[in-house]
Amino acid sequence: MKKYLLIMLLLVSSAAVVCAGTIEDELRQLAEAELAEQATPVVEAFHSLINQGLYHNAAAHGLPGFDIGFKALLVQIPDDKQTGLLETTELSTLLMPVVQGSIGLINGFQVTGRFFTLDIGDVGKMTLFGGGARFELNEIVDIPLLAPRVSLQYFFNHFAMGDVATSSSSSYDLIVSKKLFVIEPYAGIGYSTTKMGFEYSIEDIQPVVDVSSEIETSSTRMALGFNWIPFPLLRMNAEYSLLSGYQQASMGLIISFL
Repeated sequence: MKKYLLIMLLLVSSAAVVCAGTIEDELRQLAEAELAEQATPVVEAFHSLINQGLYHNAAAHGLPGFDIGFKALLVQIPDDKQTGLLETTELSTLLMPVVQGSIGLINGFQVTGRFFTLDIGDVGKMTLFGGGARFELNEIVDIPLLAPRVSLQYFFNHFAMGDVATSSSSSYDLIVSKKLFVIEPYAGIGYSTTKMGFEYSIEDIQPVVDVSSEIETSSTRMALGFNWIPFPLLRMNAEYSLLSGYQQASMGLIISFL
């Protein structure tokens, strides 16, 4: 298992380096008039990549409960979305690993954080960090013990690709889950928005041209997933979702306490 996870992490990290480096090299050649048309597919693809894997059930930890784990995020870019820079760079799949953990508070509240960073050479660093808050509605609604858990969650992601592009994303989700012995299926529906800003200089021409622009996108998302619980504290997670035509998937290994 450890060997498998290490290989998966190396593959994901390598793919992330290639994707970010290729996209940024191409970005630096675009004048501001070209940016919206050429870079919008990139914004939509990374919007789909980072706004997933935000949860693995609807239950909130109580004090002093927590979970910590690793997730690999993947988005498959459909043929009709491979336009602009994505067509130039011939990218059809984006991958990213994240470390993610949650801490239970009181009265059905829980907070979650995630992080990923990778040095991509001359391009700089690719970084993702985010945080969210959840409230379990079972705390205020008289739901029978056998009924599923239901919660509302807000999540914020900040993503930077070198020193050229930075983005901020917000996701609002309704989540339902039910633990059935060693299997815990869940489903979620949410709405996400992303704003990505671009700032760089085109130095191949004189005088040097400074480019500064922002592109915004939004979408709804439906997710289906499950946890397999082979041991009391261990969860193996898999999730599939659709977000405005993009097929998304994530896998995770999570240690969960209370």
